[in-house]
Amino acid sequence: MKIGSELQFEIPDDCPEHCLFLHDARALSQGGMCFRCPVMNCRAGDIGPLIEPIDFRDDWAEEWARFFKDGVLPKLPLKLTKKED
Repeated sequence: MKIGSELQFEIPDDCPEHCLFLHDARALSQGGMCFRCPVMNCRAGDIGPLIEPIDFRDDWAEEWARFFKDGVLPKLPLKLTKKED
């Protein structure tokens, strides 16, 4: 699936078997990583996605794409910062 303001970041459609958080009960707790994951939030379920893929934050989308591609743990700042040109 593609996510981000221009659908420029590629992530899996489903949780990959190699995901570090897949069997971590803490990842599903309040504030856990799975609740911030675009696979969980942007996937169409019975009621549709919680967040439309095009509306997923670019800074987080870039971090998650890197995580799924290279295994780099995502850094997910709460405060949105502007990128310098």
